[in-house]
Amino acid sequence: MSKKQQVNFRIDTDLLEALKQQADAEGIGYTDLIQRFCKQGLSSGTIHTDIQSVDSTIQNAIQPDILKEQLKGELREELAESINELVKVNLDEISKKLTA
Repeated sequence: MSKKQQVNFRIDTDLLEALKQQADAEGIGYTDLIQRFCKQGLSSGTIHTDIQSVDSTIQNAIQPDILKEQLKGELREELAESINELVKVNLDEISKKLTA
């Protein structure tokens, strides 16, 4: 068995109560339950997964804005081309009518 050290830290009252209730339901002390959760978290790579999740969320939040700006630029170009084509067609028709 590994050597244990007493640690003092603050925890939300609701969280502590939930831990105590679960520990009681399992028939163990809440300190043992906290240790188990800590070990599970460290061995599962949860911290790394959480960092990846945050990074992914940030990238997804940023990417739509970039995509939206790109689409706006493309739409502006298409709109300008369409307007220029309509103006050219109308000018050609006006010119034909004037020369007729």
